[in-house]
Amino acid sequence: MLSNLRRKKIVDRLDENGSVRVKELSRILKVTEATIRQDLEKLEKKGVLQKVHGGAVLNRPKIDLLAFDRRLSENSDKKNRLGKLAADFVKDNDVIFIDCGTTLYSMHNYLKNKKNLIVISNSLPIIFQLSNHPGIKTVVVGGEVDTDRKAIYGPIAEKNVEEYHASKAFIGSDGVTLKHGLSSDEIKESVITTKMAENSDEVFLVVTSEKIEREAFIKVAPLGIVDHIITNSDVPQQIQDKYRGKADLITDQ
Repeated sequence: MLSNLRRKKIVDRLDENGSVRVKELSRILKVTEATIRQDLEKLEKKGVLQKVHGGAVLNRPKIDLLAFDRRLSENSDKKNRLGKLAADFVKDNDVIFIDCGTTLYSMHNYLKNKKNLIVISNSLPIIFQLSNHPGIKTVVVGGEVDTDRKAIYGPIAEKNVEEYHASKAFIGSDGVTLKHGLSSDEIKESVITTKMAENSDEVFLVVTSEKIEREAFIKVAPLGIVDHIITNSDVPQQIQDKYRGKADLITDQ
């Protein structure tokens, strides 16, 4: 593969996930880790990314305020199927946490007919979509607004989440592996996710198949914190079988 094409693929993956790992890129692009490190160095000089231990992260100043909207259009069919599947587990009279993220955002279309539902979320788009429905009470977590992710984080938000108890939590993750559990590219996001899980009776991890066996830089929680994993059916069957030994794995087909 030509170096320019390879670097374009690296940038595309950065745009999608926010971070990349050298080992993962080496496997996907079928080149040595030394070659990947050279590519990352070239891209860093161009201001596209910032190298970190074991990989690189997207150069945050390059991200504009439409980042959430761009991510929303990526794998939209897969996310929509997961949103519908996750919403099927929500019942009338439930109190639920919904984490931020574009996959979880897709739940809103399938919650609007619920009755006496309370939704607690740090996601501004989710709150906006559900706030005008008579059968749904929305509770927005207070704190500092991240304009990139259109979500609320920080110490106030973390303390705010601890003041509630939910019957179910629907959380996301930048990666999940059998060995290390859930992981994130953002430490502030990882704290909110963990607190939502800890303050719920039942936890649903909702992630597209690309996040399965992907490991981000920040450890969030062991896999044992999750009761159910909702993902796409294109996860290889061998990997699905391994996850079923750890949690209730639910796929969209």
